[in-house]
Amino acid sequence: EYQGGMDPAGAKRRLPQIEQAVLVDIGLNRLPMWVLSESATMSLRQLSFGANRRLETLPPELSRLTRLMLLSCSACGMEGPIPECIVALIQLQWLSLDRNRFTSVPAGLSALTHLRRLELHDNRLTHMDPIRCMSKLNYLSLHGNPLVTSGIPSDVLMSK
Repeated sequence: EYQGGMDPAGAKRRLPQIEQAVLVDIGLNRLPMWVLSESATMSLRQLSFGANRRLETLPPELSRLTRLMLLSCSACGMEGPIPECIVALIQLQWLSLDRNRFTSVPAGLSALTHLRRLELHDNRLTHMDPIRCMSKLNYLSLHGNPLVTSGIPSDVLMSK
């Protein structure tokens, strides 16, 4: 598990082994290139880079991490629509984008058929239509959003 900010000496040798990268609260303003490297695309399963308040967006290259199962980017400085690159992460089971300033969810989010946990609380979301097709989703956190209640399917609002 790599938890530092700068690329450590010899990281290229170790990159194929990295399955989990924890880059939380280290002052990132962009993801390190080694995270998006070809080696990382083959091995990285969990990526956490929350509390990096200067990180304003997710790079399109994030879509290369198709084996990623957990992505956590809580409490960063991100705003606007949730980037489309998220929908390419087809193995995701846990997605945490809470405590940002996201305003909308990409329609393609429903293509994440393995997603079980979705944390979107404390954003600026007003609609959540893509969740209608997310049959494996068993945890959804939406509090702290100005959601229009009629935009949330009634079966999501009611407990199972």
